Amino acid sequence: GGNEIRKWLLNTDNLEFIDQIGATTFKGVYKGKRVGIETLKGCDKGNAYDFELREDILELMTCGHKNILHFYGVCIDENHGLCVVTKLMEGGSVQDLMSKNKKLHTREIMRIAADVAEGIKFMNDHGVAYRDLNTQRILLDKHGNSCLGDMGIVAACKSTGEAMEYETDGY
Repeated sequence: GGNEIRKWLLNTDNLEFIDQIGATTFKGVYKGKRVGIETLKGCDKGNAYDFELREDILELMTCGHKNILHFYGVCIDENHGLCVVTKLMEGGSVQDLMSKNKKLHTREIMRIAADVAEGIKFMNDHGVAYRDLNTQRILLDKHGNSCLGDMGIVAACKSTGEAMEYETDGY
């Protein structure tokens, strides 16, 4: 609903885009906190679009669980369109780590696996299934701790008038 979305709509005056770190991803600052900012395809500047927040995972992403990516809100930026603002995970994804050809020690693999298992268990305990688990969606902080990210908190982003449907981009 509109009231629920307004609650999570961030004021862009408090948001600063710092560095582009991916095709649709930026490092930024929101109210003095380092954040990750993801622009959403189809929700570009100048387009009219509809979106809704997935209430089933909203509570889980804002409760502060160490293995679930923290969600701050969404913003409509005049240069980037609709953006999702989350905790910044400085270590990137497990996919990034693997693509650097870094050999992972068994201890690191076990730590990542345990963190992922805790995150999935937490979500399952709250009746939410984590979809499309893959190495791109396992994010690392600067200390190597991992959390589940890219949960599709914005359920859809389609031009006004088109049917809304949840899109995934990983397998």
